[in-house]
Amino acid sequence: MIYVLGSDTLSIQDFYSLVQSPKQLEWDTSARQRCNRSWELLMERVHNTQRVYGVNTGFGEEGRFVLDSLGVDRLQKELVAYHGCGTGPFLSEIESRAVLLARLITLAQGYSGVRPALVQQLIILYQAGLAPVIPSLGSVGASGDLTPLSYLAALVMGERRAWYKGQIWNTQDVFSLLGIKPLELQGREALAIMNGTAMMTSLAALSWNVIHNMLTLAQIFTGWGALALDLEDEFLLDVPNSLKGHKGILTSAQSIRGSVDLKTTPVGLHQEGYNIQPRYSFRCAPQVLGLAVDTLEWTGQWLERELNGIDDNPIVDPESRRIYHNGNFSGYQVSFACDALRQVISVVVNLLDRQAQLLLDASQNRGLGPNLMDWDSRDPHFGLKAVGISLSAIAAEVQQMGTSVVNLSRPTESGNQDIVSMGSISARLLRKAEELSLLAIAHHAAIVTLALKRSKRFQRIKQKDLFDRLAAADPSKLDEQLNIYVKELSSFVHREGREQV
Repeated sequence: MIYVLGSDTLSIQDFYSLVQSPKQLEWDTSARQRCNRSWELLMERVHNTQRVYGVNTGFGEEGRFVLDSLGVDRLQKELVAYHGCGTGPFLSEIESRAVLLARLITLAQGYSGVRPALVQQLIILYQAGLAPVIPSLGSVGASGDLTPLSYLAALVMGERRAWYKGQIWNTQDVFSLLGIKPLELQGREALAIMNGTAMMTSLAALSWNVIHNMLTLAQIFTGWGALALDLEDEFLLDVPNSLKGHKGILTSAQSIRGSVDLKTTPVGLHQEGYNIQPRYSFRCAPQVLGLAVDTLEWTGQWLERELNGIDDNPIVDPESRRIYHNGNFSGYQVSFACDALRQVISVVVNLLDRQAQLLLDASQNRGLGPNLMDWDSRDPHFGLKAVGISLSAIAAEVQQMGTSVVNLSRPTESGNQDIVSMGSISARLLRKAEELSLLAIAHHAAIVTLALKRSKRFQRIKQKDLFDRLAAADPSKLDEQLNIYVKELSSFVHREGREQV
């Protein structure tokens, strides 16, 4: 795969692939020429003494101050220096590579008033496998992710520290090793790197892909649970699930039904003794998981627009020959999308928790036994009882992370940034919720796998290889079993592509 910067529109799945497995990058000729014209336009206006924010003025509230020529020369380096105050855990190497790629996509389009040499430097860093070491805290998601992205600007300049092949290096040392020369930033180039939503957008895009694959697993395991309970397929049929009109409901119902062969007997004709309808955690699963399907669709569209759009200020447009001072650096769409994704994760994990508790409950699990065991008063065993309790604890923590962040705006920076998105906070919380949700799915998988084994209906599932791998874990060593489940399912949700198990 060769991605052409400045020409190709990048899907959110392709972005994930480019981050996970670096591919060859090319730069569209017309975009390169536009980039050069944008730089020339900026220099022309500055030489004609036009005030341009962040080139010959101060930053933020100090934008009212005009700089002399010596101040202009020092300005970009000073911007990087005073934002070098990041704290907190570092972004992972993959996350930092995603940040670099997201900013490169924007700058390569040629509307940021930077030299082609800057774009070429970022291409070199990406293809060399380098990424900045970025402390994760410090962005309010307003004038871009300023402090975190200062670490990308510093990497371009050969400063601070860099990720390379899983290790943290002094940037000067790794540049020397790879024969890369530092680039001195000019004009507004530090501001162009820093004044955008690259951190929040890239983290959100990474999580979006993982959550998509988690949803696939949730649909599969819901089908397995329904089969273990010997439910009819009526609640999953096309007619009822298409009549409400939400596309995600029908899509989810078809995915669940496609994972197993359930009974096709109409409800009401089965044996007496059980409730004529199953509990909501199964009967309403298409509606709950359908919400996730639909949310992934629109949030994916929003994030793709953010990835491919121009999130910079000012924009230097060589076509209209105008410099536009604007607010495209604001991350409200990303913040809101991350809020929605965290909320939908919490809904899905709650559903899986309720399904698991039902399967463990001897009064509801249709003969599968207390905690999926046969009770023996002389040799008591409590099966997966504690696994269910742990799942409930994890589900509660995921639900707590569903609280909205986008409405936590507060004025900062002398009141200049008086309305802010908190997008990077929302995106970082999404990454945490995603990690916990994988643990929740692993606990749920342990329970539905054992339920299927006890029901002896596992020959009617479609994912026999996955079932065999999960069923091979030793249920007497629960911590080891769960570690196997986490490793097995993690390898699926973090892989590239969107294919089924």
